[in-house]
Amino acid sequence: MNRKKQNNNGLTPTVLVILDGFGLADEKQKGNAITHETAPAIFSYMETYPSATLKSYGKHVGLFPKQQGNSEAGHLTIGAGRIVKQEQVRISESIQDG
Repeated sequence: MNRKKQNNNGLTPTVLVILDGFGLADEKQKGNAITHETAPAIFSYMETYPSATLKSYGKHVGLFPKQQGNSEAGHLTIGAGRIVKQEQVRISESIQDG
């Protein structure tokens, strides 16, 4: 099968895969639950096809800096195609601005 096969528009098909709770860390990190051994298929796809990882915490998803992300913030950011400030950040900024 030709993986570079294009559709009639000349565009290459794209697949968005969202894995809740799936994080990528340094392979050498002790206690890392996601490794080549525990998730071989996912790592195989990532090595075979173009892929990217996203930051899912803090200001990257509209939360306070370094605040742990959550599904709602991550999915909202992906769906909107931009960073959407979360309610607690908007309230805090409104209080600071008076």
